[in-house]
Amino acid sequence: MVRNGDDIQGAVSFHGVLQSVPLKEPLDFASGKRFGFQPLKENEMPANDYNKNCKLLICNGELDAEVSQKSIQIFTKEMSMNGVTDWQFHTYSGAHHGFALGSQVWSNHYHPSADRRSSLAMINLFFEIWGETHPPKLYNVKANANQTPISPAAKI
Repeated sequence: MVRNGDDIQGAVSFHGVLQSVPLKEPLDFASGKRFGFQPLKENEMPANDYNKNCKLLICNGELDAEVSQKSIQIFTKEMSMNGVTDWQFHTYSGAHHGFALGSQVWSNHYHPSADRRSSLAMINLFFEIWGETHPPKLYNVKANANQTPISPAAKI
């Protein structure tokens, strides 16, 4: 959405792949094997019209095999070079790709503290963007969609 130039105020990515064009062969999670693919030629690359006013939060696991350090460097350089300068990159130690996915999701590597902290980071970004304009209930969330308590003391 940020690359597309969509008129949004903020975007959050949880364990997302950062490139429009993959840096390695996509993984078939069911079999654990990589699909074959042909890299795009320069004239086949998707056109981008960056939203320079969007606040961007990337939440990523330290051990995410789908997002390499090279991928992170390319992404942050791409955003900065194209005027998307209000971005944050949060790395959660010990967390893999899929750290916020529950046990019912086939590609999960659930990590409770990364899930909780990334949810708090998202809520903080929303508060920064919208402040008190949204109902206070938004900021009194006890658990996220995965039912992970947002506060360590929260009881569900």
